[in-house]
Amino acid sequence: MYVYTNIPISSLFEVLPLAKARAIASTHKISIGSRCSVAELKLSTENHSCLKCASHLTIFSIKKSAAQMANDRKTKSRKNNLKAKTETKTETKTETTKQAPLSNSEFREFPPAALDANLTHSILSNACKRMLPKNIEEAGCAVCGELKPMRNLSRLKNIKNHLHVLTSSGVTRIERKNDSTSVREYQGPVLDYSCSRVCDNCRGILRKGNVPRLALANGLWLGQVPEELKSLRFVEKLLIARVRHTCSYVKVASGMRKMKANIIAFESPIPKIYN
Repeated sequence: MYVYTNIPISSLFEVLPLAKARAIASTHKISIGSRCSVAELKLSTENHSCLKCASHLTIFSIKKSAAQMANDRKTKSRKNNLKAKTETKTETKTETTKQAPLSNSEFREFPPAALDANLTHSILSNACKRMLPKNIEEAGCAVCGELKPMRNLSRLKNIKNHLHVLTSSGVTRIERKNDSTSVREYQGPVLDYSCSRVCDNCRGILRKGNVPRLALANGLWLGQVPEELKSLRFVEKLLIARVRHTCSYVKVASGMRKMKANIIAFESPIPKIYN
């Protein structure tokens, strides 16, 4: 049995503990301090009126004693035991009765029949289409230099009128054979000229007149690697490396969150080696 009534907040705070009074005050958007007492709460709500006061009601219910609750638990336990015994008897009777024969719709032949020629041809054709060279081959993008599937690449000539946004000074360098050669840059857009295609992502951004985030023009250009640097030994790589790595630590927070990795690196004394 429940009784619904509308009691003013100031009167309600007289019989409520502080934690519940704070929760009600928060619902009514009443600003209170962290050390506010029930008496102070009551004073701050004497003339309070808001939409919550009209839309919320106080509900009173009868609280059962400990003896009544124990009685209810025993009654519920007896009902559950009786229900379990009834279900067990029903299952036993069902198992002893003879099963009805399966209908034609429920009957499944096992083992299934062999594949016919049409289904076999369809499966093999789809597998061959997925393994075609055009679906497997990859090529580099002239704008960002990343390897992309051939199906996601198009000809660079199709967007030649949009490549002017990739022109950037101080990014490229022409290889010098000796110290007396002056420092020069490549003219025109910053591209990987060994590639003749552009990926769909870079093409869409360039058509809008913007520079892709991973474009070589954003300081990511390296140029062709000289033959002298392609076949270095491990120690030689350490000598010319700008940074040397000592340890790598990977911390996984949980299976549902991203992985966090911390790498310790130290700058190599390159000027001392070259000079």
